Amino acid sequence: MFISVLMPLYNSEKYIGDAIESVLCQTHKDFELLVIDDGSTDNSNKIVSQFKDSRIKLYCRTHSGLIDGLNYGLSVAQGQAIARFDNDDICLNDRLENQIGFLNNHPEIGVVAGGACIIDENGRMKNNVNMPEKHDDIAYGLESFFNPVIHPAVMIRKDILVSIGGYRDNFQAAEDYDLWLRLLRTGVRFENLPYPVIKLRKHDKNMSMVQLENSTRSCFLALLEHFFWKHNGFEAASLGGDQYKNFMIQALDMVQDTGLIEAWCWRAAIKDNLKTDHLKTIFNICRSLFDKNKRHIILNRSKKIISTMETMAKHIEFDRKL
Repeated sequence: MFISVLMPLYNSEKYIGDAIESVLCQTHKDFELLVIDDGSTDNSNKIVSQFKDSRIKLYCRTHSGLIDGLNYGLSVAQGQAIARFDNDDICLNDRLENQIGFLNNHPEIGVVAGGACIIDENGRMKNNVNMPEKHDDIAYGLESFFNPVIHPAVMIRKDILVSIGGYRDNFQAAEDYDLWLRLLRTGVRFENLPYPVIKLRKHDKNMSMVQLENSTRSCFLALLEHFFWKHNGFEAASLGGDQYKNFMIQALDMVQDTGLIEAWCWRAAIKDNLKTDHLKTIFNICRSLFDKNKRHIILNRSKKIISTMETMAKHIEFDRKL
């Protein structure tokens, strides 16, 4: 299979050169690198243009956001496999070879990702992160408000990505989590390679407070839709207006019954070390998802979420006193 490496770009002059170099140095050579520039205002475009390699295709567009850029890249991709990659990360040299080899040898798998070496803004190693390997464990994680598929480390068969309509623009900062859940609903199988395939850069520009709010809101909605489908057998995205609000209320009941919200809250507190003000933000988002005119109904159904959020805040404050 021919590979299209899909790399969105926006104002990343500090890292884009190293990112491209890591793709060009792959042991697997049969690919195109699609760089989708979202109206950068720094020197990112000039840096990309300095690479004289026919496999690089630079598309300069007016600023329209990450999701629109990803869908555009998908529309122009020539490959049968899409390898997502971010403009501030590093591909390990054998990433494409290992992932395309895995897909070729496992036709039942539609999405393959892997672990990551976490690096800081200067490229210094911090730690390695490996994700659950097998499909059932990945599916369990996705349905537990946890994302065990590292987006910039993923390779997807293009036909299944196109058949599901690509990324949805109403799931800002969580477009990958929404996509994985929708693919799961269509029967697509996942697998993570048991070793790192990229160096994932963590720096102060990764996610702002606004993006955290958007991500939490989008993840919550995506999981609500998923549980509604799981228990009722159809996609809630086809609903509108009051029907969609009613869907969210019903889905919240289902999620609470499984205890998954509480499980996610504790995981977030321990794994991500969320600050107390972040928890308050998440709590406010959960409340703002619903119609204010039905506040009394929502408060009754949200009692468990509220209690868990308060417990999380106390838990984190207690830990920081130790």
